[in-house]
Amino acid sequence: MKSKLKLIVACILFLVAGLLAAYYSYQQPSPRLYAEKLSEGVAREVEAIEKEASTIIQAGVTDSAMYATTQSEYSFFLYDKGSLVYWTNNKFVPTFASVSDPFILKLLKSGNSDYLARKWAIAGQKFLVGVIPLYKRYPITNDYLSIEWNKRIFPTRNIFILEGNATVGIPVCVKDACPFKVNILNEHLLFPERAAAAVILLSIAVVLAIVLVYREARRIKYPEVGFIILYFFLLGLRTVMVGFNFPAAFVSSDLFNPQIFASSTLNASLADLVLNEAAVLLLCFYIFRHYIHGKGLLRLVHHKVWSWPISFLFAACILFAALFPFVVIQTLANNSVIVLDIAQSLKVDILRIVALIAVVMAGICSFLFSHAFIRLLVAGGSYVKIIVSFLLATVLFVVINEFTGQEYISSLVMVVLYCIVVYALKLYRSLKRLSFATFAYLFVALFFMAANGAYTLQYFAHKKKIENQFRFASNFLIDRDDFGEYLLSETASNVSQDIFIQKRITSIFLSYDAIRQKIRQVFLPAYFNKYDVDIFLFNAAGQPLDDLTSTTFSGLIARYDQEAYRTQYDNVYFINSPEEEVAQQYLVRVPIRKQGTISGHVVLQLSLKKIIPENVYPELLVDNRFKQFFREQDISYAVFSSDKVLYSSGDFNYDQLFSISLFGNPEIHTSGIAFSGYDHIAVEDENGRIAVVSSQRSSLTSKLSGFSFLMVTGLMIILVLIVVQGAVNYIRGDKLYFTARIQLLLNLSFFLPLIIVSVITLQLISRSSQNQLNEEYLRKARTIGEQISGRLSDVSEAGADYVNSFFEGQVNSLAKLDNLDINIYSPKGLLIATSQPMIEENELLSDYISSSALQRIKKGQHRFIDTEQVGKLQYFVAYTVLKSPVSGNAIGILGIPFFRSGASLERVQINIFTNILNIFALIFIALVVLAYFVSKWLTFPLEFITQSLRRTSLTKTNQPLVWKADDEIGLMVKEYNQMLYNLGESKAELEQTQRERTWREVAQQVAHEIKNPLTPMKLTLQQLERNIQSGTNATEKTAKAVSSLLTQVDTLNDIASSFSAFAKMPEPVIQPVELVSLLKRIVDLHSHSGEIILKNPIKELYVLGDEQLLGRTFSNIILNAFQAARPGEAAVVHIAVQKKDNAALISFQDNGKGIEPDVAERIFYPHFTTKKSGSGLGLAIAKQAIEQMKGRIWFETQVGKGTTFFIEILIKG
Repeated sequence: MKSKLKLIVACILFLVAGLLAAYYSYQQPSPRLYAEKLSEGVAREVEAIEKEASTIIQAGVTDSAMYATTQSEYSFFLYDKGSLVYWTNNKFVPTFASVSDPFILKLLKSGNSDYLARKWAIAGQKFLVGVIPLYKRYPITNDYLSIEWNKRIFPTRNIFILEGNATVGIPVCVKDACPFKVNILNEHLLFPERAAAAVILLSIAVVLAIVLVYREARRIKYPEVGFIILYFFLLGLRTVMVGFNFPAAFVSSDLFNPQIFASSTLNASLADLVLNEAAVLLLCFYIFRHYIHGKGLLRLVHHKVWSWPISFLFAACILFAALFPFVVIQTLANNSVIVLDIAQSLKVDILRIVALIAVVMAGICSFLFSHAFIRLLVAGGSYVKIIVSFLLATVLFVVINEFTGQEYISSLVMVVLYCIVVYALKLYRSLKRLSFATFAYLFVALFFMAANGAYTLQYFAHKKKIENQFRFASNFLIDRDDFGEYLLSETASNVSQDIFIQKRITSIFLSYDAIRQKIRQVFLPAYFNKYDVDIFLFNAAGQPLDDLTSTTFSGLIARYDQEAYRTQYDNVYFINSPEEEVAQQYLVRVPIRKQGTISGHVVLQLSLKKIIPENVYPELLVDNRFKQFFREQDISYAVFSSDKVLYSSGDFNYDQLFSISLFGNPEIHTSGIAFSGYDHIAVEDENGRIAVVSSQRSSLTSKLSGFSFLMVTGLMIILVLIVVQGAVNYIRGDKLYFTARIQLLLNLSFFLPLIIVSVITLQLISRSSQNQLNEEYLRKARTIGEQISGRLSDVSEAGADYVNSFFEGQVNSLAKLDNLDINIYSPKGLLIATSQPMIEENELLSDYISSSALQRIKKGQHRFIDTEQVGKLQYFVAYTVLKSPVSGNAIGILGIPFFRSGASLERVQINIFTNILNIFALIFIALVVLAYFVSKWLTFPLEFITQSLRRTSLTKTNQPLVWKADDEIGLMVKEYNQMLYNLGESKAELEQTQRERTWREVAQQVAHEIKNPLTPMKLTLQQLERNIQSGTNATEKTAKAVSSLLTQVDTLNDIASSFSAFAKMPEPVIQPVELVSLLKRIVDLHSHSGEIILKNPIKELYVLGDEQLLGRTFSNIILNAFQAARPGEAAVVHIAVQKKDNAALISFQDNGKGIEPDVAERIFYPHFTTKKSGSGLGLAIAKQAIEQMKGRIWFETQVGKGTTFFIEILIKG
């Protein structure tokens, strides 16, 4: 009671404290408080950057001092004589003009990004600038690029930073300066410390409330009622939490982001899903722990009418429990982009970890729930009832899932196989004590769950892949190329603004090929390598400038300047002609203006090639809205018209391997079809063209990897649980069986080395693969460097500007030829040419080389691999120093970024990891089976000796053991046989001593029992003798004396008969006895002696025993109970019968005086009694009879309250 009160008080206190913290953490602050809060954050940042700058300045502002800060949160830039000398970060580099004016703190803006600059004057014209990132918004948003803000200053990303002289906004001041102002957009200021306190306090209150309700539910007499109370409490608790958006309102995390995962109101986020599963897990644990005490359920199980329906319900619960993990994986797959399949990605983030935790929790819930109902189903009936109930439940399971459209086949197959194995091997009995059977049970459950989980992961991965193929075919191949249209509009804008083209198109003397060359090499991204590109040039009047076309500009445009061909971008037309052999086409018109007037026109005509080359456009530059059209590097596709291939792309050979007859199969148009090792889908457009998208089918290794990963994860969890349980048992004093210890140690001896070897192998092979990739990157860098060095040297020697269009064109041609991105830097690290200008144009990187790469070059490294990162994308860059072929001096630096290097390495690591996982899982399964036989082989001698020891008896002849091997077991057997010899000799002596002792005890007891009636007999006879001698022997007195003598003689006769019966008690005749009817007869026989209450939920129960001896035993116990009644209180005897595993347990409970401790020790001794009359043999005879029936009899007593006798007898069969 005290602990309950303490819990309630603590829960209320934490709840109140948490609510107060929550209230004050979300208060709308005043502008002054707002400004103070932000200013404090800025001050801390300024103090930190000043500390780092002080270290640099004290070291003399050397390269090494600045290089030491490259891993810092801040960036430093050293300027001297109007130019940048050194930088620690090349993501954002302030221009000299933006930092040349005198200032201490200054807001720098670059596009949509904001930075705070701190300036230190060094000496002369040198000065150092430190930059604190405030807010960065990329022009492109994708998986790698998202909004970044300084969380040490701003509590939310919904902010807008203004100049310090703006008329609106909250000023942020530090050191008597207000460098900028801030507008917070529609959001209260969240105090992180108060919010954290609110979450912690309220979470503790919730946990205490759950503990309190669980404890009260556990104490309720009927567990069914406790379960209902616990269920509605948890449901109400989760409803309240979701209603108040707790804890999501106080935690800024993707775990609570509904955009990442949301499937329903209760499952509003991934964290909510896990919290809901935790509630389900608690309910399943309650059922697992308390189902055996469910009196209502057990009564229904044995009820004549309700036993069949309740068995059917139990079987249905088992089936739906098996479906739960499938549904959880399905929910995650359909409502999020989280990748669960280990064969698709090795990236580890909090979202993926929590999602896997959700899957594991679902498996644990399924196991606990199904175990309880398997036990109840087995306890409730015969083999026939179990089979029939399961079949009927299966029918219901199938009907419900078919009606709702829920996938269920794999779950049904697995649960049926699982139940057959568990029932056949009786593994459901193995959780009472930790043993090998326990491990086997858990292993079997894990095996089937991992198999079902792996199938589920593969099923939904395949389903999502097919959906993506259909989407790709519909939106990209036979419809417009949205991403291509976006890039064409950007290209048109850049072409129209190019000064070189503006000048050249008006020249009548110079060749126009330079215009076409620059457009192809500079302005058209590598994305358009899959198109054939024709470029037509027209003068201001619309006449063609050369003979590539005879059509005028107006005549060419008039054909397509219609609503049917227009796109969302001006001057970009989409041509999807139904004519045969005409592929998807685009037409782009670019007006060239010079000084505000039209000076010419450029028209780009793009047609998809028949064979489309590999796309090498950097994924980093692809916005989310175009992601589905781009990230299809692992697929092949083709467009057919009149059974001919218009164009195709990818590894699959549609001309040789694809069969046109597949178009007649409706499955290829709906769910896809497998053919030639690929999954194919087809979509037809209104022009009769058919787009086919194909992806390679998952390999057997990939399919097994899901099973292996889940299996290994489950094994690690089981191992941890067993170790914890073993530690708990050790603390409690419960020791493991020796066989269980051997099994566990054998599994550990296999498991730990396998883990160590697997980890080391993965690291070694990954390092080897990384080295191979690096060598390949360096080889490409060396090859490209050799080709570019000469061209760069020619440009340098000619005295031309580094960035002349001719050299840029050569760089672009070389990049397209080798499908690479190329950056050329000056020896000082300034970008002079690039094949991918959009990286710099979108402000992902500046025009400067990575500071770490420049530092390595200064230290003498001329060719190396550097790891760089933009946003969340980490990639490798191969650098090589370009030297003049003539002088040998460094004339530039070549950088080749491999944006897919991380993905390439991950694919290699996935392949290695999945193979190791598969080998690990298969070897472990084999070793588990081997360990079983090894443990049996190791423990056979112990079991052999144990069985022999069990047969060792003082009453029977003991046979010596035979063990031929001369090993440790042989020495033990030899000692055992010697012990048997010594035991035989001791046995004879003991028997003689016991016999003599027994005769003495019997003689003493007989003498005592006979002496009691002899004393009154002697007195009677003496009285009769005196009467005769005195002559006063009246007839009446004589008759009375004779009657007394006869009574005493009868007593002597009873004593003699009792001892004779005990000595000559026959062996019991063991046969099936109907226990319930026997008890009813005994109760009826003794009902006149007092009140007897028979509690019997079982209608019929057969046990193995002797009916007569059982009847006598029951009668003796009942009579003893009545004779032990307390004075002045009516005796009541409660008799109960219940099944306990394979035995029947009968209890006789009275409300008598109880048995004193000194008496209780001798209650079953022969000739011991506490009554004035009686031989004291009743309970001795009862104990001997019950033990001969291979049963047990014992009692529990409380002095003054009563005694309960228990009899346990084996059930028939």
